[in-house]
Amino acid sequence: MKRKQLFILVLSVLFISCTKMENDVILLVPYSQQEEIINYFNKASINVQVNNSLVIIHSPANNVLINLLDYQYANIYLNKSNLVNLTTTRTQDGTYYKRKYLEVLPNSKYRIQEDSSIPKKIYDPTHPDSIKEGKDKGYVYYPNINIEDENNKLKNNVFLYNSILEYLKSRNIPIVSIEIDQNSI
Repeated sequence: MKRKQLFILVLSVLFISCTKMENDVILLVPYSQQEEIINYFNKASINVQVNNSLVIIHSPANNVLINLLDYQYANIYLNKSNLVNLTTTRTQDGTYYKRKYLEVLPNSKYRIQEDSSIPKKIYDPTHPDSIKEGKDKGYVYYPNINIEDENNKLKNNVFLYNSILEYLKSRNIPIVSIEIDQNSI
């Protein structure tokens, strides 16, 4: 791996810190995740400012950060589910597994969506889930999941989750949560 690529990789999984500056909260968020986090706050009608890799939340109420913590936990769950089902060619409904992600709704709400992108098509006529007839005979459909992207999203979500959790604990906000060990992912 080239030095520049390694440096970029280290920056992308950099520990995301959450610090308090007067009444604002500053989150250091990797560029790959900024759009999603900014979208989350915009749909929740929360005033944020972006300065390079910093997302500044102006005077957030504690419930805003607790809701973001819940959102990050749900993201982590879906990232893990996507990775576990990387090669799942048949689900209960008889089709291949479809990558899942969170759609942000107004007022800090979200819902689980399925990726509608075209599946990976691999020729393997001996596979039990291969198509038996038609133009795709012998092909198997696999989920369109990029393992590197999903792993990076998982790591970034874990870092952000733990950072928010640490910040809330430092403010003595009573919260029942699970600290996620980044080495266990």
